[in-house]
Amino acid sequence: MQLSGMIVAVKKIMIIDEDKKFAAGIANALNSNGYEILVADNGRDAAEKAEEVNPDIILISIELSEVSTLKIIAKLKDSPELKRTPILAMTSTPLSSWNYPVGMSGIQGHLVKPFSPLDLIVRIEKELEKT
Repeated sequence: MQLSGMIVAVKKIMIIDEDKKFAAGIANALNSNGYEILVADNGRDAAEKAEEVNPDIILISIELSEVSTLKIIAKLKDSPELKRTPILAMTSTPLSSWNYPVGMSGIQGHLVKPFSPLDLIVRIEKELEKT
């Protein structure tokens, strides 16, 4: 992207969610705000896809059925290319109901569904500023 003579890097966001309609909705909102989006609709190959595209941030659903979300996060954090990539969890349940400490899970934060596109963008920008 180029703005008045300056080259601005487009931030890449990977969405990992089995709910295709939900993922498409947030992908459209993010895309219309200038982000490049990649969607993985299952956990089986999400880590491999992430290593291929090296996203700036990853949004992952906690409620994946085929592969444990924690296993996917661990695989992402074990990757030299992705270990510093921020991960935000998307969940239908508050993290206070989880049985393990959030910091130990490898995620930087979470959003409870449903959330607004504006809340999502603000949260993404906050995490990207830290990198």
